[in-house]
Amino acid sequence: MLPRLGQQPPIENGLRDWILSGHYTVRPISPSGLVQLEISGLDFLVRHIAFDFERFSLASLESFVVVGLEKQANNFAAWPLLKLYYSSFFAAHAIMRSQGAGVTLLSHQHVNYVNSIIDLLHPGTPNLSAGMYLYKTDSAHNGGVANVSLQKTQENGGGVHESFWKTFCRYLADDAAYAVTSGAADSTEYVAGADTLSRAILEGGLGGGAWISSIRNEINYQHKHETWYPLRRNAKAINAISGISTMPSDAIRLDLSKQRDLIVAFRNVCHYLACLNIEVSNYLAASSTQARAFGQRWRRLSRVL
Repeated sequence: MLPRLGQQPPIENGLRDWILSGHYTVRPISPSGLVQLEISGLDFLVRHIAFDFERFSLASLESFVVVGLEKQANNFAAWPLLKLYYSSFFAAHAIMRSQGAGVTLLSHQHVNYVNSIIDLLHPGTPNLSAGMYLYKTDSAHNGGVANVSLQKTQENGGGVHESFWKTFCRYLADDAAYAVTSGAADSTEYVAGADTLSRAILEGGLGGGAWISSIRNEINYQHKHETWYPLRRNAKAINAISGISTMPSDAIRLDLSKQRDLIVAFRNVCHYLACLNIEVSNYLAASSTQARAFGQRWRRLSRVL
């Protein structure tokens, strides 16, 4: 998916509008609730996914830019940290889209449309229900046929952010496992990286709570961790935001102790995802030169970094 994004102007409203386009056939729902939408080519789908990738990528960069503009102002720390969190949240969504995957809400309108095709092609089989779905694109080289799989997310409770981070980390683990079974040359490095990132995002790794979201809530709603107007210039929160800048993502440590260095650990995982999105988007923008394509807007916004 990655090399195809940004080459043409995206189609607005993204994957959810693609669902309503009917440019696919539907296989029966599996016992686990997985449904596959079979397509004959990727070009039309890519332009829809590109819309979602671009809006999340640009939102991540804009949030990151604002952090840089605010971080030195009058010892304020809370809002720069919160905006860095949102930069990472948008970045994670964009990174998934760059791989042809994502988490999205399918309303009754969307699932009813898919169900109408299921009822026509496979009468008497189970239907989809509205909710949050993880989708993945499988561009298997089988006569040009590809699949978009849809499965309702298993992470319930704790709010949209909590559920997203758990699903994101589960996606990383599954994708890393696929890299191993497919014999990818860098699969060992990918498995280690996915595990390190998941442990930084969650409490205790897969199966744990979304630590990054919990700290965001504690700063935002409970005003914890001496982040709101810390008068001391050597406050941990002030020192944390001073280190935020554009840098290679692999230069950012993700293995810090969450107990001893809580604010720095929180900053680092957010910072890492924001910078990773910048790297992915710079790669895409370099070959995106068509009018109204992604590169034009990305370069314009990047000038204020």
